[in-house]
Amino acid sequence: MELLQREMSFESHADGERIFVRIVEPADRTTVKGVLQIAHGMAEHSLLYMDFATYVASNGFAVAINDHLGHGKSVSTGGSYGYFGENGCENLLQDMHKLYEIMRHDYPDIPYLLLGHSMGSFLARAYSARYGEELSAVAFLGTCGPIQRSLLTGRRTFAEAKRRKFGPKAHDAAFARYSTERFNRAFAPNRTKHDWLSGDDHFVDQYNNDPLCGFDLTISGYCDILQLQETNQLSPLVSQRPPEHPHSVDERGSRPAGKLRKRDPSAGAKACAHGP
Repeated sequence: MELLQREMSFESHADGERIFVRIVEPADRTTVKGVLQIAHGMAEHSLLYMDFATYVASNGFAVAINDHLGHGKSVSTGGSYGYFGENGCENLLQDMHKLYEIMRHDYPDIPYLLLGHSMGSFLARAYSARYGEELSAVAFLGTCGPIQRSLLTGRRTFAEAKRRKFGPKAHDAAFARYSTERFNRAFAPNRTKHDWLSGDDHFVDQYNNDPLCGFDLTISGYCDILQLQETNQLSPLVSQRPPEHPHSVDERGSRPAGKLRKRDPSAGAKACAHGP
């Protein structure tokens, strides 16, 4: 099947920012049987998903993935990586919906699917609660289950105090110690600080060598993600996802925002063998 790849950008919900998008689709649009929109994870960007996007497109889908604000090519000149703007994750959710509207204009009458990975799964959960009527199916990969409310509140209180003291665009190593560094300790002895990403050293090295990957979020970015987790866990909005819509939840993702498990180096091959 002949495929086309294109790139575009649109105005972000955040003032003065633009959102970069990659799209892979069959050359013959009349053969497209569905649209897949992907929400990527923290401290990475759309390019890392292009092999997967190409595989899905070769099976008859149009695939679109944007770089979230503060990631990849969605960072303005002089902008800050890992900063989501004054409205936090609301900017990211609104940007996702803008991409939906763009793709829906091109493909108005076929199934529309949303896949979110790691941080992207948090966004996809909030998105599907709000815009679920527009989706045919959703998948949450590498997401997390309920967090004890007192622990979640404590984390947010700590993060907000840091933001007030140092400012929204500042960085604090404490957040990495409690997130990505903790993930990596589960796979000691470590070869690199990102061993937890994959059981395949090739992909770990690809991530480590990518200048647009592995950056630390701003204090505000961490605050925003904690608020998003709290919204997903406590808000009645989450219960409003249309129950008739197919959905998939996987907490075993290679990037363990959910459960930490022994890495399976063949996981990627198994996923491709069984299809998306």
